[in-house]
Amino acid sequence: MLYGETGRYPLSIVIKSKIIGYWLSLLKGDTNKLSFKLYKCMLNTPNFESKWVNNIQNILIETGNTDLWEQQDTKHSISIKNSIKQTLIDQNQQLWQCQLEHSNKGKSYAALKDKICMEEYLTKLNKTDALSLLKLRSGNHFFSNRNRPLL
Repeated sequence: MLYGETGRYPLSIVIKSKIIGYWLSLLKGDTNKLSFKLYKCMLNTPNFESKWVNNIQNILIETGNTDLWEQQDTKHSISIKNSIKQTLIDQNQQLWQCQLEHSNKGKSYAALKDKICMEEYLTKLNKTDALSLLKLRSGNHFFSNRNRPLL
C-alpha cells in the first residue's frame, strides 16, 4: 500500500533496468574494450556460470524479450531499455493489484486506489496529518486492533 500511496516502485525495478542498460551499452560499445571481450568469453565458454549473465537472461525472459538474448544485437538500445523498464513497471502494477485482491485490508484499500501514483495529500498536508491519513487509508491504525480501546 505504501508503494501505491507514494507512487514508487520496488528497488528491484531500478536495479534490473540498470543491469539491462549496462548490458546494452556493453553490446553497443567498443568491441576492443576488455569488458566486451570478457563478456564474449563468458558467453563462449561451455558450462561457464555467471550470476550476472544469468540475471540478464532472466530479466529478458521475464519481460518477453528472449529474442534480444538470442541475437545479442542492439540497434535501438534506449528504446529497448525504456520498453523493458515499462514492462517491469506494468508487471509490478499487476502484481500489486493481485496482492490487494487477496488481502482483506487490500480489498478495502483497492476501493480507494486503483493505480500506483503519488497522492497529493502527502505533499500538501503537514507530516503529522499526512502520516495519520496514510495510516487510515492503509488500515494501519488502532481501529483495526480489537484489544485497544477507541478512546
